[in-house]
Amino acid sequence: MTSPSRRENLTQWRIKVALQYAERIRTKSQFGEDSYRNDIDIQESIDFNLEHLAEEITKLPQWLRNSERQLPWNEISEMRNVLAHEYTYGDRALIWKFIQGRLTSLEHALHRMAAEHKQRFPEADPDQPPRIGRGDVSRYVRKPKDTP
Repeated sequence: MTSPSRRENLTQWRIKVALQYAERIRTKSQFGEDSYRNDIDIQESIDFNLEHLAEEITKLPQWLRNSERQLPWNEISEMRNVLAHEYTYGDRALIWKFIQGRLTSLEHALHRMAAEHKQRFPEADPDQPPRIGRGDVSRYVRKPKDTP
């Protein structure tokens, strides 16, 4: 078996991470719309996870997103931009409607995409974290100073 390319591992990893963000959104949204509108901790958690979910999705290969044409990819990308750039802090009603109306279908699509990608690239490993740049990330990690 050949080793998977960085791109194939990264795609599987992105799908896995996107599903984790979706689960966090689902967990926090169980508190209801009033909590989302009025509890800043719940609001920030949902917004953060939705922004990052959308970020991972927009970086998936086009051929994979094309396999799920029924999803509003442009709407998801626009939602990410609103949250990332804090355009009027987003429309809470619109974000809540998106979560209630699209999250489940998005999760199902991500599971199908993961299966399709795994079928096409069986050697890809979603548990293999992606490398940053061209090599080891240890050179970017600040090492603690020796203590006397």
